Amino acid sequence: MVATENTVGHKQPLLSLITPCLNAAETITENLNSILKLDKLLRKNKADIEHIIIDGGSTDGTLELINIHKKRLGSCMLVPNVKGGPYQAMNAGLARATGTYTHILNADDIIWNAELYAKIICAASNNNIEIILGSIAYFKRPNNNVISKWEVTPLPSDLMRWHKLLRTGHHYPHPGFICRTSTYRRTSFDTSYRYSSDYKLMQNILLNCDNLKLVYATQQIIVGMAKGGLTDSWSAIIQGQVELSRINKELNINQKLPFRYLSKLNQRYIKSLKHRLLNCLVKESAKH
Repeated sequence: MVATENTVGHKQPLLSLITPCLNAAETITENLNSILKLDKLLRKNKADIEHIIIDGGSTDGTLELINIHKKRLGSCMLVPNVKGGPYQAMNAGLARATGTYTHILNADDIIWNAELYAKIICAASNNNIEIILGSIAYFKRPNNNVISKWEVTPLPSDLMRWHKLLRTGHHYPHPGFICRTSTYRRTSFDTSYRYSSDYKLMQNILLNCDNLKLVYATQQIIVGMAKGGLTDSWSAIIQGQVELSRINKELNINQKLPFRYLSKLNQRYIKSLKHRLLNCLVKESAKH
């Protein structure tokens, strides 16, 4: 059984899902439906979800969709008009989270495999895991075709070797990052950064982890990240790299090349181009 009791005797949610949003009416329904599916699966394991939605002042019908969602999900909190940007919204969600674990799932992203997710989070709770590192798929609407994947590499067997790897800039996808709420909240997001605060937060948490047995990594896809968004433009990639250099100096990380944003270019653009070229070749072959 994965249910736990909080200090006042009420059942503590297993998972707090935080969704920052702003004018997300075109995408948030898929996000909400994927959470509802996960909620049903976890309830079979006597576990609960709380969904904390932080809205930045939507005017496009997003709030109406959220209000419908609140009636369908047992525990859903809407926090309206939180200004400042995504990381401010994430911190606002962390301040309210009461679950054993916290996961931030942006409004245009989805839980890719609810069955796998439920299995992993329940096993993590039963084995006192602190951090889950999950792989993600980049997909493109409207057909949700997978463009590329960010697959998490297996963890080294030695903690010092892992920390040395992290010190060279090795990192993991934030959309697949699930962490004990107490640990997440102690670190929180540095809002002086607009594009790379998630990188700083994760590296801080991982570099301060002193036991590899507390970390679970999976190469299986648990989250789908939509192509597009704040960090997908050329200007964001350039600015993100500037921020990344500052963060690496702060954390004493010696990253010789901008792997984070080179990999982003590879995942978002180069692989996408290869995929389109391959489809064209297949279509041309079919004609002949």
